[in-house]
Amino acid sequence: MNKRLALALAAVLLGGLALVVTVVLAQGSTTVHWWVIAGGGAPSSATGVTLNDTLGQPVIGPSSGGNVALGAGYWYGLGYDETKCGLSTGAYSYNQTWPVQVSIQTKGTLDCLRVRRTDQNHANRTGTSVTNGVGWGRYWTITATDSLGQPASGYNLTLTLPHNGLSDPKVCKYPGNLGGSGWDCDDGSHTTFTASTVTRSNVTSLSAWAVGNNVGPTVVTLRDFSARTGKDLAGLAVLALVVGGLTLAWHLRRRRA
Repeated sequence: MNKRLALALAAVLLGGLALVVTVVLAQGSTTVHWWVIAGGGAPSSATGVTLNDTLGQPVIGPSSGGNVALGAGYWYGLGYDETKCGLSTGAYSYNQTWPVQVSIQTKGTLDCLRVRRTDQNHANRTGTSVTNGVGWGRYWTITATDSLGQPASGYNLTLTLPHNGLSDPKVCKYPGNLGGSGWDCDDGSHTTFTASTVTRSNVTSLSAWAVGNNVGPTVVTLRDFSARTGKDLAGLAVLALVVGGLTLAWHLRRRRA
């Protein structure tokens, strides 16, 4: 009996051990180890500088199809790139860290608006700095499409951009309306501003936009200049008279002959 009891106990112990090993292995194969680094995920700022930091974010940005738009990522909507679709007349806000507002006055075929912020100097900036020129430090690329994803038309917008206490800000578009080149900064008839924003109305086309300060209606660069003196023109006139006189004399001599 003692021998049979010992064998039974051994069998129970082995079975229990096998069960424990199986459970442990099963737990080991499904365990997900995770960890967190604290200190990120919020904006911090100092004079003239704003930092948005997040660690381990693999995807950020918009995607859209038809009348549906998706913004993916922890920081989506706090700058850089944002799309809104299914729009109608009214005001829409973009980029919370440097707020942009687009107010649709006339919709036309517009369905989606995309606002992309670039935190660097524009390749065609003018002047010497953000306080005396346009295209310094930051600009926005704004595009409008219809429900089929094609360029929209027939719309009229009011665009409001942020600035940092500039004395005479203007909302400027590149390329402007001077044959497709230069900045179009308005003549002031469609511009109003506060201590932190500047607004331009009657916007009927979209491209790259920036805030200019101490700029005229259009900022252009003079690449070439030439002039001709009055003496040159007088010489040409004398030459023309001489040639004309000789031609007349030749015709008269032919008639007499």
